[in-house]
Amino acid sequence: MPRKATLTGFGGFVQSLEFYRELPSVVQGLVDAAGFGTFVQVLTTPIRNNHALLTALVERWWDTTNTFHLPHGEMTIMPLDFAAITGLRVGDDPIPFDMGLANDDVALQWFLGFVPRVENGSIMYASLRRRWNHDPASDEEAEQMAKAYLLYLFCASLFLNRHSRVHVSFLPALQHLQTIGCFDWGGSALAACHSFIGAASRGVSTAANSFGLTRC
Repeated sequence: MPRKATLTGFGGFVQSLEFYRELPSVVQGLVDAAGFGTFVQVLTTPIRNNHALLTALVERWWDTTNTFHLPHGEMTIMPLDFAAITGLRVGDDPIPFDMGLANDDVALQWFLGFVPRVENGSIMYASLRRRWNHDPASDEEAEQMAKAYLLYLFCASLFLNRHSRVHVSFLPALQHLQTIGCFDWGGSALAACHSFIGAASRGVSTAANSFGLTRC
């Protein structure tokens, strides 16, 4: 008899909230002003600990229609639902990426305040963690610390992976903290959620979805 597939959780959800609380108040203010304060606060919602509910929902997901097939009919996660739950806007400007940024030490220094060790275009979470464990010495450093935290947040929760690494191609979206919230973070995260829930429901991939779930 084949072993029944189960779900396991991973990702930096809890750590994202813990790190947010450790940020200097001025850096917290920059993260909030960028539009991610509410999102950080809902990362540890109790539903994440309800394994039976999450498993049942994934098993009832149909990836050709992106809907849950429930006893009373079909339901799905609408963009308005996702925005209301996460606090992230859906349908704004496309997120800018620059795959070549990994080779630009001057740009990395400007964005983050240091030049991290880059491998295959990505850097370790730990190198970012060291950037916000002190009070900033200037407004410029405060912005760099906020950008380091947001870069971690994106790939520890919205587009997470198993390797504890984040791709620096996201940095162009952080060029101006005042405009970060104008990009389609909600739409991108919702699309990733649909894609990976579908993979988990069919048991064809070990990739995580936006809720940190995978079949094993």
